[in-house]
Amino acid sequence: MTFGIIGGGISGLTAAYQLKSAGFEVILFESSEHLGGKIHTIKKNKYAYDVGPNTVIENNNEFVDLIERLGLNNSKIKADESAATRFILSKGKLKALPTNPLSFLFGNFFSISTKLKILTEPFKKPVSEEESVAGFFKRRFSKELVELVINPFVAGTYASRPEELSVEAGLFKRLKTLEREYGSIIKGFIQDAKKQKFIEKRYSGKMISFDNGIYRIIERLGEDLGDSIQLHQTVSKIDLHSKYYTLHYGAAGKSKQIDLESLIIATPAKEAASLFGKEVHLRKLSQTATVPVAQVFFSFNPIEFTPQKGFGFLIPENENAKILGAVFNSHVFPERYSNTVISVFIGGSRQPHLALLAKDELEMLALTELQRILGFAAKPKETESIQWREAIPQYTVGYRETLQEVEKFEEDYQGIYFCGNWKGAISVPDAIAEAIRTANKAVAKFNSSSEKKVIHS
Repeated sequence: MTFGIIGGGISGLTAAYQLKSAGFEVILFESSEHLGGKIHTIKKNKYAYDVGPNTVIENNNEFVDLIERLGLNNSKIKADESAATRFILSKGKLKALPTNPLSFLFGNFFSISTKLKILTEPFKKPVSEEESVAGFFKRRFSKELVELVINPFVAGTYASRPEELSVEAGLFKRLKTLEREYGSIIKGFIQDAKKQKFIEKRYSGKMISFDNGIYRIIERLGEDLGDSIQLHQTVSKIDLHSKYYTLHYGAAGKSKQIDLESLIIATPAKEAASLFGKEVHLRKLSQTATVPVAQVFFSFNPIEFTPQKGFGFLIPENENAKILGAVFNSHVFPERYSNTVISVFIGGSRQPHLALLAKDELEMLALTELQRILGFAAKPKETESIQWREAIPQYTVGYRETLQEVEKFEEDYQGIYFCGNWKGAISVPDAIAEAIRTANKAVAKFNSSSEKKVIHS
């Protein structure tokens, strides 16, 4: 039995690795010349800059297990304790976010009105309909919390606006689930914490990276999959038959085809929908929006400039800045850098045009905004940047219907499975966990079908 995997990002690679570990043959098609999708590492002089995710949080057993299986435990590095401090730009100045419930209630970050609304949250009635992240938090808490915290968090994580993002998506889905089950987020957290005591956890919940960056995971997966990977091979079309599927693929005008009984599609949403003919209805999936994002890296002489200790900062939209925020990489992982290294993010749904500026304009804009916000005049010793025209899928209101459409497709065409960040797995550990679950689902379905054939014969 051979499984076809389309897409060589973290989701496709993990699914392929899981299937190969289970004893199946796999063939992975990747249209570009390198693996990892938007996860990459730029190596310049003596430093490695993480393109895409700068850090990961150990938040599930699947991620921890995979790192162990790949032999990467000794390559892990933990974030500095100072990275627990995160800043929000408020009225032109950086303010540290409260780090625990007591500092939320007794600190000076929020007004008395918002603090009272937080305390009364358990008494507010839940609603069942899908709503935006902004609508959800305004209803359960306050407009101030949305503007000061949720807005910059959504911009920094999803490059989106909370008014556009569905609360059914990604990291917010759990909060909506807690509201449905317990009638309150706060009550839900308390009850969930009690349940978690009886669940075996192998993950630390800590922020980590690897000695050579996040891309080390991609490298190890690629090494283990070896000849199973077909680089620079674009799958252009999939023909659907009753018992198998025909993939048309190739490069430079040379077309090939292969018949496979099972496929895992781990490409961006629009690309996944376009693989099938017009008679196949994946309309909502094909309409999944994306936004452009740019990432600019600066390396400064630490004698000339070093920011205050912390992870970095995010910016509420009402601050009218031209960047989304920044990560203080050299504070988060000081053992990786001797210089002051900062990465700046630009664009998203707020100002998509800025992410697509010419390289020199983009880097000058990032530097000017960083100098203005942090109040320094030092010039960088090294600058690097990368731009994505289609960076992050937007989980807009109606996202639930998109997932329902995909689930219906998988039911109609047995042996085809989808995974990827457009399904809500925005972080690397979440994408890994979802890809492993998808691969296990495919294996279970194959084993079930094989047993039926034996019984029938």
